[in-house]
Amino acid sequence: MKRLLALLLAALMLLSLAACGEKQTETAQTDTELVDDGTEYHGEMPIVKEGDEPITLTIGIKTNGNVTDYDNNDFTKWIEETTGLNLEFVLFNGTNAENTTQLALMIASGEKLPDILGLGGISTVQTLEYGRDGYFRDLSPYFGKYDYYHKDAFERLFPDDPSVRETMMLCMTEPESGAIYTFPLMENAPGDTPVVHAWINQTWLDKLGLQVPRTVEELHDVLVAFRDTDPNGNGKQDEIPLIGKADGTYTDILRLIINAYIYYDPRYHFNVGEDGKLYTPYTEDEYR
Repeated sequence: MKRLLALLLAALMLLSLAACGEKQTETAQTDTELVDDGTEYHGEMPIVKEGDEPITLTIGIKTNGNVTDYDNNDFTKWIEETTGLNLEFVLFNGTNAENTTQLALMIASGEKLPDILGLGGISTVQTLEYGRDGYFRDLSPYFGKYDYYHKDAFERLFPDDPSVRETMMLCMTEPESGAIYTFPLMENAPGDTPVVHAWINQTWLDKLGLQVPRTVEELHDVLVAFRDTDPNGNGKQDEIPLIGKADGTYTDILRLIINAYIYYDPRYHFNVGEDGKLYTPYTEDEYR
């Protein structure tokens, strides 16, 4: 018997295998038959074995200028070879807003939706509305039985903290009915980690016999030494001891130093005091 539920969930996981921003991937309420054969799925590949009835999944996806062919690129071929599936793509063009408009027009006209939607811009409210109206399928009965690769990814990424996946599942769950209309996933992006760190020139520290500063006062002394004692050895006092970028992501040096004294988020200018009341950090002595 076809395990199309397992197939849908496994394909969703494979299509988003990068597994902090949150993305949304919906399974649409199409004419495709979903069969539950009562067994759990343990990651066996291919799902559609040689000699089985062929199964095609349609994927609604936003076009990307870096992809010239969705049907014959290496990633598509790898998924098809690994799973035994045949993938067909319904391409959504333009911005996220234009994609959601295109989806709304498809729904309004009664057009058959793709089996899987991987679009940006579909808000939580829209997802719930489409789910409650029957356009998106409720996946909640199938998590725990068919989401092998989803669980496996979280166990590898967070081996000591199973609550991460539990929290994400809770966030994806419709409060009243317990339905899940959006396939939850997390992107692990190690390349973003350096963005939020401050960096120091270890070569210069070694040259001057200094340690990595641990306090604001120690940072001050190290920066003065960088400025005045020629750590690059060119005989000139031309070193720039501290540099940042005013309009970059997490690159504002002032933010770094201010947070040594008081919590300050430039995107949200309110803190909560111990008394539970809001206050603005920039009116405090620590900030000044």
